[in-house]
Amino acid sequence: MARELAGYVLPVPVHFVMAGDGPLRADTERAIVETGLKDHFVLPGLVQNVGELLASVNALVITSRIEGIPFAGVETLAMGKPVISTDVGALRELVQPDVNGYLEPHDAASAARLAERLALLIREPDRYQRLAGQARESIMGAYSVDAMAAAYARLFSDILEEARERMDGGRSVRIFGKRRQPYSENRRPDSV
Repeated sequence: MARELAGYVLPVPVHFVMAGDGPLRADTERAIVETGLKDHFVLPGLVQNVGELLASVNALVITSRIEGIPFAGVETLAMGKPVISTDVGALRELVQPDVNGYLEPHDAASAARLAERLALLIREPDRYQRLAGQARESIMGAYSVDAMAAAYARLFSDILEEARERMDGGRSVRIFGKRRQPYSENRRPDSV
């Protein structure tokens, strides 16, 4: 994607921060040098405080082939910064196109499309400000501490209800790896 973006005439210099480490690091560094983008990349390696790193950038670009709900995406949006990503996994639950970022299909042309979206935000500061301004509010409803606590409470309540339903009729059932007797309102709590 950086190679694609290098072909654009942009009003400001663009730098990429690529965090992480692993067996492909040497290949990545070599590709950066070979494409002439060494002056545009920072590779800090393994980062302990990802939130601090995300606070230092203007946008997050996710180029994944496979993804769940990346916490970095949640953090970036909560900081009021847009996310530009491939449309994989559960990213569509986070990124709302032209509201808080952009999603592009993951295929052979995704790098070019992601670069075009990033160039658009660089060339049009008003568009960037609009997406950045909507990013935090777009995520806080579903991912605030209160919303997450309520979701976990519903999950645990559903699990308990399902367990109670399975424990009728005098049969014992296996719940969380332990054999339990059927639920009864008359049983003492210490007999469960």
